[in-house]
Amino acid sequence: MQIPQMAGVKATGKIKEAHLKIIGSLVKPVVTGTAIPDEVRLEILSAKRFIKATGGSLALAGDLLTLKDMTLATKGGSALVTARLSGVPGEAQLVDGRIRSQSLDLADFDAWINSSVVPEKLRKDYNLMLKTYSISKVHGKIYGDILLKGNPKETLPRFDGVIGLMNVGFNVDKEQVSVNRLSGVLATAGDELLLQDIAGWINNSQFEADGDIKQFRTKEPFLSSDIRGTLNAKEINQLISAFSPAKKASQLRFSCQGPLDVKVKFAGTQENLKVQFSGRAISRNVVKLHGPFGTLHQPAGEDMSLDGSVSIHSKGVTIDDAHLFVSDSVLNFKGEIKVKGDDNQPLMDDQLINLVVLTPNALPAKRMLAAVAPAIANDDVTGTIKVDGALAGSMSNPKLKGIFDLNKVSVPKMRFLNATGRMESRDPYDPRSQAAPINAKVDMKELEVAGIKVTDVTGDMSFRPSSGEDKLPKVRLANMKLKAGGGNVSLNCWVDPETQRMGTRAEFKGVDLDAISTGLFGHSGEIVGNATGDLQLKSQGKDKEEMIKNLSGNGSFDVKNGTLARFGRLQARLTQANLLQSGLLGFNLNNLLQSVVPVRTGTFKDLTGKYQITNGLLAFNDLRFNGADMRLWGGGTANLIDGKVSMEIAGTLPRVTASVLGGPLGHVSRGITIQRLLSTVTFNKLEKLPSLPILGDIAADKPRTFTFKMNAPINDPKILAQSIEKSFKWLPSKPLASAHPVPGIDAKMLEAKAN
Repeated sequence: MQIPQMAGVKATGKIKEAHLKIIGSLVKPVVTGTAIPDEVRLEILSAKRFIKATGGSLALAGDLLTLKDMTLATKGGSALVTARLSGVPGEAQLVDGRIRSQSLDLADFDAWINSSVVPEKLRKDYNLMLKTYSISKVHGKIYGDILLKGNPKETLPRFDGVIGLMNVGFNVDKEQVSVNRLSGVLATAGDELLLQDIAGWINNSQFEADGDIKQFRTKEPFLSSDIRGTLNAKEINQLISAFSPAKKASQLRFSCQGPLDVKVKFAGTQENLKVQFSGRAISRNVVKLHGPFGTLHQPAGEDMSLDGSVSIHSKGVTIDDAHLFVSDSVLNFKGEIKVKGDDNQPLMDDQLINLVVLTPNALPAKRMLAAVAPAIANDDVTGTIKVDGALAGSMSNPKLKGIFDLNKVSVPKMRFLNATGRMESRDPYDPRSQAAPINAKVDMKELEVAGIKVTDVTGDMSFRPSSGEDKLPKVRLANMKLKAGGGNVSLNCWVDPETQRMGTRAEFKGVDLDAISTGLFGHSGEIVGNATGDLQLKSQGKDKEEMIKNLSGNGSFDVKNGTLARFGRLQARLTQANLLQSGLLGFNLNNLLQSVVPVRTGTFKDLTGKYQITNGLLAFNDLRFNGADMRLWGGGTANLIDGKVSMEIAGTLPRVTASVLGGPLGHVSRGITIQRLLSTVTFNKLEKLPSLPILGDIAADKPRTFTFKMNAPINDPKILAQSIEKSFKWLPSKPLASAHPVPGIDAKMLEAKAN
């Protein structure tokens, strides 16, 4: 006789009593009988495990096998089993049964149920369940009292009763989840499954849960559960993945240092699940959320909490209401993430988000800045920002639109102070657009940048997050119009912190240079005048020094009616040289006063020039200074890295300077010179006299032409002055008398300027 259920099983031991009756043909015998085991050992050869059966009885009548009050023991525990199986010895099926145990090892149970002793259908259904939920490596122990009832139409037999869990564990391979140290009680009552005091660990996160599942035997069970625990970043990312299919398109990722306290309540079916949640992160958790919008940071040193409710349904996730608290500040969220369209078809490539974000009250700018750029959000940041916006569009490239109102926002570390105004983004969403996530119209009433007060700022601003987790976003300013230093400025610029590159292009008109230079350098009066010009710059570098080294660009300027303080000292030295070389014949009271107390500090009518910057080397060409008492022109270079200047300058200076004294006395004093007196006495024949080395070039009061070179560090006035004095020389005032030493300026031009 062949008994399929005993294939692969080795049976040894004793039976107290047995009765067996076989009738019928040899082909299809009918077996009946009973057996009372004393101690029978059934060894499952493939799993190297055994089951020891003691007590109770076995009865076979027709194709019905009945086990009654039999103790089945393994190395890890035992159970008292009563069961009826039909179809023995063929394809057996469970009719009903009862299992009572104080400790049953699940690994032994798994090995036994996968053996040939268990009916094939039950074996297949059990493994189908494990495969459906991607469950493997079941271990731990259970206890309880379970009634089983088989049904050919159901996947697994119906069970009722109580199951206790003791250090149960398993893996969910599909989600890379490991559940361990699971304890608690599962109980069934009709079609309701109760979960009581369920506690355990999911990977490295601890949780506790209570709840129930109604209609748990149907395809649409109704879940109601309350879960409390501490979750790590890995488990939170798995939850994001499980409850938001759009995560795969958005590349959302969560990180934190240490577990977070979390409470979640579920209610509903798999097709429509309501979730209430709350979570808290203390300051040392350092929470970060990475996504297509960049990285959002938990403000340093501040606790943070999030609560709200969402609905998870077949078309996506609806955020009914959510609140993010940072100390006493709050942001409200409401909206949806769609993973299916109106035609109920999956949105595989362009899953959509539409999330309203607003602040009931203005937020401290420091907290807002700390969330997006913590590197510059120190305690000096002041002012407030109010947000009424929305995150909308594709999950892979969402856009932030809405209104951002700034009130006296100051970021001293960036030399950005007292910004008051609005940034507004109302761009319609275009899924094909690769534009930056934030595109805003700027309308700022006033602000101060790098010490320069700026008003009436309008234009376009865009932000694109960097791929680096903690890097600042890429910023672009376009079509910017503003007023600074009493003039108008047009500006376009961009900064990319990731590649450490920047570029700018600007035009300015009627700008007060004293206001600009005072703001930039903190020294009033260094350069005064009304400027018009343009500039174009670009660079790359990880710090200020490297940015200057790689700086390139060009520009031009035209300054009217101003003062260049550094040229005032130069003018004093030239006046002294003029007085000495003119001798007694050129002496007058004004020359003396001007050389001792130079009251005209570089005053000019025009200051113009063009420049080119290549790798930190500033080259001037066509540089011109047209002052009341002095004119200069020339060219050269200034090394912005080491500050060394190398320039060749030519210029003219009158023999007798303009009067320091005012009124009629000043006018008369300028005319009192021995040279003028001799010229009158000789009836204007003085010009024809030869030059005398001691007296200088005896002639009329025409300007004298000179040249000099500047080769010295710009920040060392002493060496710079020595360079000028050493190279300084007067040029003859005769046409074509000498070739001019300044490149690009010929002798004819020199003489024309001199005369």
